Amino acid sequence: MAASFENIVEYVRVNTLGAACVLQACREAQVSKIIYISSAEVYGQPRSNPVAEDHPLHARSPYAAAKIGAEKLMEAYVAGFNQSIIVLRPFSIYGPGASAQSLLGRILRLARSGTAVVLNDLQPVRDYIFVDDVARAVCQACLLEQTGLQIFNIGTMQGRRVEEIARLCIETMGKTVPVTERPNAKRPGQSEIYSLIADNRRARSILGWKPSTSLEEGLRLTSLAFP
Repeated sequence: MAASFENIVEYVRVNTLGAACVLQACREAQVSKIIYISSAEVYGQPRSNPVAEDHPLHARSPYAAAKIGAEKLMEAYVAGFNQSIIVLRPFSIYGPGASAQSLLGRILRLARSGTAVVLNDLQPVRDYIFVDDVARAVCQACLLEQTGLQIFNIGTMQGRRVEEIARLCIETMGKTVPVTERPNAKRPGQSEIYSLIADNRRARSILGWKPSTSLEEGLRLTSLAFP
């Protein structure tokens, strides 16, 4: 997440220290099970796609580093206190209610205004997962009876380029506006992740979960709800 480079301390405070506070509170309250929402960004640029849960973690942003820190705290609590924790690693979540500053929010706002959709980088490939499907994964995790630390990717196993997403959004809205790239606006240094696609087979087999919302339907629902 490029924005985390501008406010490293806040991202660590919210994601790592915040996770520590939740763990401590859960221990004091004797909570028997924790569901933690991490991020696929913890993989960095994977060696191959789709990427499975046992892939090494490699931060390419302060946000990813903070999420890895939180995951390691979860791991330590499982080892130290026999805590049952399920870590979900959603890939690129989208849907109604998304921030206007998100990729989809920016695309929809510009397309609706009738101006060119200008984005930082059209090339990265991401696995877009609808918010309702993520919510169902959380529900399934709550029902899982296994103990210890369990980690699941939440994605579709399908990658789409940013440019393709933009054009699908514009088509869904019935607009005809160009899609262009802003020069010199890519993520800092070597931090870009060019392709990140989920291997969701573990979630399918153990959680009994699978995505049910197609990208086209998800984009339609998102555009209808966009203010």
